[in-house]
Amino acid sequence: MTGVIEHNEREENGKGYATEIVKKFAAIDVIIDEFDTKIYEKINEIKEYRNNLEESIRKFKEKRNKKMREIYDIVSSL
Repeated sequence: MTGVIEHNEREENGKGYATEIVKKFAAIDVIIDEFDTKIYEKINEIKEYRNNLEESIRKFKEKRNKKMREIYDIVSSL
């Protein structure tokens, strides 16, 4: 009879162990998902920063070209 009880206890312990492993993998999966989300948020921030920087550079070049045309017009009129 004790052999049956020991066998049943081992089965229950095994199920508990498997459940713990599944819980740990689920927790790891949640952490990975959160990490992925943060990475994508940072990537999007960097893309937005790059786009803003490109827009600033474009505006600067337009202003510079306008000033250069004004200077050229003044010099050529002399």
